Amino acid sequence: MDDFKEKLDSILREINEENLIYDQSEEWMYREYYEEIQSYAYKKQLLNTALALPVARALHQGSYRGTIVSPSGQKWKRPYFVHSLLVCQMLIVLRIPLAHDEEDILLASALCHDILFVLQFPDQGEEMTDIYKLDHRVTEILKLIYEGNCETEEERQQIFDKVQDNKLALLLRLADRGHVAEELYRVSVWKAHEYIYETKNYYYSMCIYAREKYPELETIIRVLQEKMHDLSVVAEIFVTRYEKRVEELNSEILALQEDNVLLRKKIRDIKMRNNN
Repeated sequence: MDDFKEKLDSILREINEENLIYDQSEEWMYREYYEEIQSYAYKKQLLNTALALPVARALHQGSYRGTIVSPSGQKWKRPYFVHSLLVCQMLIVLRIPLAHDEEDILLASALCHDILFVLQFPDQGEEMTDIYKLDHRVTEILKLIYEGNCETEEERQQIFDKVQDNKLALLLRLADRGHVAEELYRVSVWKAHEYIYETKNYYYSMCIYAREKYPELETIIRVLQEKMHDLSVVAEIFVTRYEKRVEELNSEILALQEDNVLLRKKIRDIKMRNNN
């Protein structure tokens, strides 16, 4: 353990301290998840995972996703980093049968998986290896899953096709979508529709393909597939009910507005007759 810690500290010293700055006042919102993953990484000596924790925390500084309520009842913007930690935690809990180095690369990639979506790197993400010293395989997975330049459905499908032929990238995308499904209640109705559409049109077929291509992952992928399916179905039911109720209320409001117009007209007519 001492050798592992010394090696990690040595790598961290190579990274400019300014590149690892983070807002300590927000740490309470994710400290529990961070420490659990850190303990797991140290116990299993997952060097890239242990390194990715402070790197992703710093790079996600200033980016947010949703809100969280403090014990005092105050509402805070929730750091985007929380999502990355929870995706990583999900992959740990699944106990995926992977070699030691594969698990290390997968978990490190999970912690960093959205960085290219929220930051613009001059060297298309190579900085993750050149500056932040993560294994080049982590950088390659981040670049593989990046959809930022897609302009058509065909281009996006091409990315998904490449992802599903990379075992680690595939597991990452499925876990990411699994967590997104857990949080559909947090997003707007139109965003929920978008996520549900994507899940049906890309992720279900990806799961089926993966279960055939990676039979050793059959159980894990089936769990993720069922998770996405069940949560998406429930979300779709509630979204549909919500939209129906909104439509009913809008119709009622419109009817009341029309009644109000007629009522004001009658009042004007009565006043005119009385004046005459």
